[in-house]
Amino acid sequence: MNAARLLHEHAGSPFVDGCGALDNGLRCWLCGLNAARGMLAAKWMGANFTDQNRVRAPASEHVCESCVWVCSWIAPPGHPGAAEGKQRPPSMRMFSHLYDERGYIYAMKDRKPLIRDWLRAPKRGRWFAAIADGGKKQLLPWTPINDGGSGGAINFEQRIMHLPAASAWALVDAITDLLSWGITKAEVGRGEYGVNTCRDHWARVRDFEHINGRDRGGAWFDLALWLAQRDEEEYERRTGKASSRAATARTPRSVSRERRIEPPALGSDRGQAPSGGADNDDAAGVCNQAGAGSARESGEQGRLFRN
Repeated sequence: MNAARLLHEHAGSPFVDGCGALDNGLRCWLCGLNAARGMLAAKWMGANFTDQNRVRAPASEHVCESCVWVCSWIAPPGHPGAAEGKQRPPSMRMFSHLYDERGYIYAMKDRKPLIRDWLRAPKRGRWFAAIADGGKKQLLPWTPINDGGSGGAINFEQRIMHLPAASAWALVDAITDLLSWGITKAEVGRGEYGVNTCRDHWARVRDFEHINGRDRGGAWFDLALWLAQRDEEEYERRTGKASSRAATARTPRSVSRERRIEPPALGSDRGQAPSGGADNDDAAGVCNQAGAGSARESGEQGRLFRN
């Protein structure tokens, strides 16, 4: 069982044009699971297919109906889709997909708090999480299934990783705190901090790097950085500067259809760059290894901490 198969079942196992019954024992070329229904891989695979290196059963000639379905240009189960006469609905690959026995949720990356809270909470029964950032990668055929609890294997942008113990989520909180002081995601991600950051937040940066710097480059650090977002109210209180949210409120603008979408009610239903100004990935310059003072004086550049 994988996420594609489980989500297909959750949607009521809809039939897909071109798929038919397969002989017993055949495996899906894409996901490697036994396939009762499907179609020839040569017929299904388009010229733009680029995941050949991820194929699980290369000797097979068929793709199962579940994989054909989740990789089709269709909206997630419960999504309202596009209005008649307008552009086609968004693709499944544009969303993160979260499922346990309480129900199924889809979310674009502008809903990171929802994704973060779901991942952090205990799960019920079988569950999976496929986390999309760029919105161009197929994730569901290779997303594993877990059984209850908080930890388990998830798929983050085609990177299979294990959610850590509850105590490890302190990393997300620590990054959120830095962001809420005006330090940028780009700085935290590289471990290279601008001159102003070194001048104003040297102790905070030093303490963060001492505790967490050794984890930079790992899957959990990358996901924690992706999930963390600054607290806009705290940012305003700490810095005295208006947040991007306040600026947006002063200049109303239309909101895309996707941003207005709410997750569907939990239950059976047939039916993706860090978000917004909260991330401010525009750091310039890095701290000099000798410290904030020498960075200001000499203008030299170097990595703040080396692990």
